[in-house]
Amino acid sequence: MLAANGFDLLATILLTVTVILVAFFDLRERRIPNNIVFPAALTGLVLNGLRGWAGLWFGGKGLLAGFGLLFIPYLFRVMGAGDVKFLAAIGSFVGVSGVVRVLLLGLLIYPLLAMVFMIQQRKVKLTIRRFGILTSRFFGVLIPPFRLYAERLKSFDDEEIDSATSPFGLTISVGTLIALYTTFLA
Repeated sequence: MLAANGFDLLATILLTVTVILVAFFDLRERRIPNNIVFPAALTGLVLNGLRGWAGLWFGGKGLLAGFGLLFIPYLFRVMGAGDVKFLAAIGSFVGVSGVVRVLLLGLLIYPLLAMVFMIQQRKVKLTIRRFGILTSRFFGVLIPPFRLYAERLKSFDDEEIDSATSPFGLTISVGTLIALYTTFLA
């Protein structure tokens, strides 16, 4: 997805600056500001619109796809609205297939980033226990002893302690940079 002409080069530079800004802001503040993502979405649409209606349609479909890909997780409170808007803004630059690739690359790198934050927050043991509870409950639907094991694990859990968190905007940013500057999953 690296730049091939003047418009592509400008789009690549602006998108790179945007994702780096969002990554730093999300790391520091744990939120993604609208005053970055809304102008970015508009910029992506305008740059693609300079190619004509087909370009505007390309960017518009990418924006909707980016929004749609994370809307269900947002409804289940797995992530914040900023992450949804951020991926939509990226979609306005890179189109449908590009935004799907960005998300896939981000999801591939996410476990590594999550481990870093889990270690940094000193919540490795807690995370492993809660993952064990979750998977035991899942398997317990068909195999009753797993339900018992999940309850046993739950008795050791302190619900007052929050789980480890990691900024998903950083994940999206890393996925975008990999997509822009490599051919991985292209």
